[in-house]
Amino acid sequence: MKENVLRNYKWQQLSGTTPKYFKTLGHLRFEQCSEDGARSSSLLFHKPGFEKIMYDLMVETNGATAIVVGMLVKGIDVQSLKYIIHFYDHEGAFIKSVSHDVAEEVGTNYKNICVTYAVPDEASSLNIEYHINGLAKGFNCCLPSLILK
Repeated sequence: MKENVLRNYKWQQLSGTTPKYFKTLGHLRFEQCSEDGARSSSLLFHKPGFEKIMYDLMVETNGATAIVVGMLVKGIDVQSLKYIIHFYDHEGAFIKSVSHDVAEEVGTNYKNICVTYAVPDEASSLNIEYHINGLAKGFNCCLPSLILK
């Protein structure tokens, strides 16, 4: 099993930058967060509307049959928080996308929200995105994780 195959998943960056290996639409900013004594950078989203976080690199499935996607999140007024996985074959051709909206699990305290997806037999790589929508009072996220099983 490979855990946390996302590079820079702790988002150790300078304030005012976006995380290396991740892209956004530009409505996020860094702040420090602490969970059980461990310090990490978190992304703060405080503008109503839509934002997405896209992992910049392809992840090889290496024969995995399942993938667990998660992130440590807290927020208020989150209408939608979707984890989206795009699967590709060995030639890089798109196979399919799967998604799950976990917004109802988001609360005012940090919570690690995880979803398990089956990996299609023909998939050899994948890409991950997080879509965030409808925030009026704030949303923080950190430590995105991806576990291949």
